[in-house]
Amino acid sequence: MRQLVIGWGNPLAGDDGIGPRAADIISNRVPADVSVLAGSYSGLRLVESMRGYDRVIIADIRIDEADTTLRTDVIHPHELEAPTRCLRHDGSLVEFLRVFRVLNDLELPTEVVLVTAPVPAPSDWRDGLSTAGERAAQRLADAVVHQLEVTAVV
Repeated sequence: MRQLVIGWGNPLAGDDGIGPRAADIISNRVPADVSVLAGSYSGLRLVESMRGYDRVIIADIRIDEADTTLRTDVIHPHELEAPTRCLRHDGSLVEFLRVFRVLNDLELPTEVVLVTAPVPAPSDWRDGLSTAGERAAQRLADAVVHQLEVTAVV
């Protein structure tokens, strides 16, 4: 099974860089047959990078101050319905997956696992993570590695 891990986020926007930092941590902990990318891609470019893989795990943040738990959501792109409206350039991950599905893209992964760490809404631009952001990146990396281990056992 071809697997890809993507650490998604913008390292120049403070804790939005948690995903790419998690990818850095993960890159030393995954088997050689697992590809790891880090980037602040647009949604369209993100979905393009998934083509040809069987399973993709995305490490990202979610703006949430109430729920402090990591969350894992599983998306099966081939089960998504067609978009009901024209897609904007700043659409969501699911919207872009739907577009590729409508294009009958047979190279989409069977499964996309979105693992997110909660962060407060950003208040300014800054390079680098906060102390809490660094801890969240480590937790996120651990959760992604766990997802890879669960798949290896199945």
